[in-house]
Amino acid sequence: MRILLVVHGFPPSAMGGTEIYTHDLARALAGRSGDEVFVFAREADPNRSDYDVRVEQQDGLQVTFVNNTFRACRSFEESYRNPAIRQIGAALADKIKPDIVHLQHLTCLSTDLIAEFARRAIPTIFTLNDYWLICHRGQLLDTEYQRCQGPYPHGCAHCIGTPGASSERQSEHRLGHMRTVAAAVTHFLAPSNTLRERFLTFGIEPPRITYQEQGIDQSGFGGIERTTSRQLRIGFMGSLLVSKAPHLLFEAFAGLAPGTASLHVFGSYAAYHGDDSYQRTLAAVPVIQDVHLHGPVPHDRIPSVLASIDVLVVPSVWIENAPFVIREAFVAGIPVIASNIGGMAEMVSDGENGLLFEVGNAADLRRCLTRLIDEPGLSARLRAGIPRMKTIQQDAEWTRDLYAAQLETAPPVPARGVTRSRWRRWF
Repeated sequence: MRILLVVHGFPPSAMGGTEIYTHDLARALAGRSGDEVFVFAREADPNRSDYDVRVEQQDGLQVTFVNNTFRACRSFEESYRNPAIRQIGAALADKIKPDIVHLQHLTCLSTDLIAEFARRAIPTIFTLNDYWLICHRGQLLDTEYQRCQGPYPHGCAHCIGTPGASSERQSEHRLGHMRTVAAAVTHFLAPSNTLRERFLTFGIEPPRITYQEQGIDQSGFGGIERTTSRQLRIGFMGSLLVSKAPHLLFEAFAGLAPGTASLHVFGSYAAYHGDDSYQRTLAAVPVIQDVHLHGPVPHDRIPSVLASIDVLVVPSVWIENAPFVIREAFVAGIPVIASNIGGMAEMVSDGENGLLFEVGNAADLRRCLTRLIDEPGLSARLRAGIPRMKTIQQDAEWTRDLYAAQLETAPPVPARGVTRSRWRRWF
């Protein structure tokens, strides 16, 4: 089978959860005998022209990169429906002739890629890694960073930023376009029931959207010895981003009894859609004893980093899907304290493998941290309750079976001289 994965970024230049997962899934799929795996990804190199294309071989994969810094973007619509990237993707499809396309994310690419694949009768699988099809900001947070219900019924006028009624028209147009795009997708995957329910409300029919527990590459976690400490070692991993709300953790930590805990932050500051105002929030955090800012760490060091802490805190204020960092913590045997919404609350069972606190409430987060300090044996009980995570190899087998099922039910069309109805015996 020839498989094309499409994603908005790819390691090593892009190291978010979706990008890492796509990389690991592609490698696991490529490890199967008889399958060929290709990747089409966006990169943002300011030293190269927009829409410049380059191809590299990486870990047994052929990765085609298209450069898009948005310098050539001429309108709001072109930010999600880009004719140049559509043509590049169409040419790639004609060149490699994939049997199936798995879309992990289309932000910074073009929604019209789906139309091109549909024209060629190539089935498409679309993993819903966030709310981007519904919300152009991706996380259902408005410009005041308040959670919202989405652009219903007439769009999100103030989130686009153009003046007057034009903003509402553009948002409403995007919403209608995305519904048309969704109708052309063969099948959707939702890594959380939270996302599945949101997209059912959006209008995707229940038989066309399946819950998928995503896997994780666990090869780097073996043989890592945990260190110990008399203090509770609290960790935060990820970008210091307003939607991830690390300021809540700083505030909660500041109220703990001195000397009882240490806070270890692994990550660097990032603006949110070009808004740098969160820097002022972080700058206002007072200097606190026992806070250690380690900066970003390479992905291959994450297992050893997790072995050096006792609990991971995920204080996000947006309705997260299925945070990759929680899976990493669980593989490392680390309990998680998380906001009590969305996929975080699905993955973390309060009192079993971690603790939940009221989203946005630093005092309630402090309550959870204090429990770990004051209750003997609580950390050990939470570690014992951590579930076994699906491996990336198990995920690849499940996903590959889904591909085969979609091809079996796809209309028979000629491709390289062979009809789909005859392909199935080759799987």
